[in-house]
Amino acid sequence: MAPEFYFRGRYGAYPPEIVAQILPLLRGGGNGSDSPVFKDWLFIFGTAISASIDARHHCYTCKSAQHIVFKRDPLDRSKTIVECSKGATHDVQEGIFGATIDNVALIQKGKQDYLVAKEYMSGIDFRNSGSGAYVKMMNAGVREKFEPIATEGSVVSRFASKFDDERMGGSVFNIDGITFGMEICLDHEENKLAGVGNLQILLIPSAGMDIKRVRTISNGVTFNVDGGRANGHVYVSSVPGVWKTARSFALSGVLGNIEIFDSLMIPYI
Repeated sequence: MAPEFYFRGRYGAYPPEIVAQILPLLRGGGNGSDSPVFKDWLFIFGTAISASIDARHHCYTCKSAQHIVFKRDPLDRSKTIVECSKGATHDVQEGIFGATIDNVALIQKGKQDYLVAKEYMSGIDFRNSGSGAYVKMMNAGVREKFEPIATEGSVVSRFASKFDDERMGGSVFNIDGITFGMEICLDHEENKLAGVGNLQILLIPSAGMDIKRVRTISNGVTFNVDGGRANGHVYVSSVPGVWKTARSFALSGVLGNIEIFDSLMIPYI
């Protein structure tokens, strides 16, 4: 498992079409994660920050977007016109109001891919110039700063999630008969999966977070990898609980170390 923000980009975020290429690129080649030698491996490639420009129609007369309506053009029935329901003569224009942000974990096991979205936005999720958080994106060939807007379905979004079932939301998933849960950094602090039972393994990729609480079944495993502290922790919820130790290995020509925990029997499979 890699930590949060593993794929972030020099400007704070990638466009969605770039994020969509990450898993295929990691899979590819003879030594990619899709290689037969990795058929039993579960990879969590950290998280990727994606941003897309949020353009909306706004009534400058009402100073609001709440009353925007789309009507069929009486002169051309194949087209629509945009009006303010408070007045047909109101000044309605399209404007850019920010960049919609997705912070998603990239998960792969064999031929299966999973994406889990972070729900709680944090101040460290974006760059900050001292005047507030921002993300840089290309707009008409020019790189500009935009205000970050929470993704649809997140806790702080202006849009409600389309899914009520946590299995549909992606935070709980099943691989090879094992029930996994994932809380990305602040999601763990905010008890995102507090109401979910029967988790066998809880994964916490983060940047400035450690294991705060355990909500797995007896003998379940909680695994945290943190980019802020450059370390990882494994906790087994036995009685008493056990913190597993890791061995650290330096790689030639690579900054940083790899930590490997001793193998662990999973009694519930």
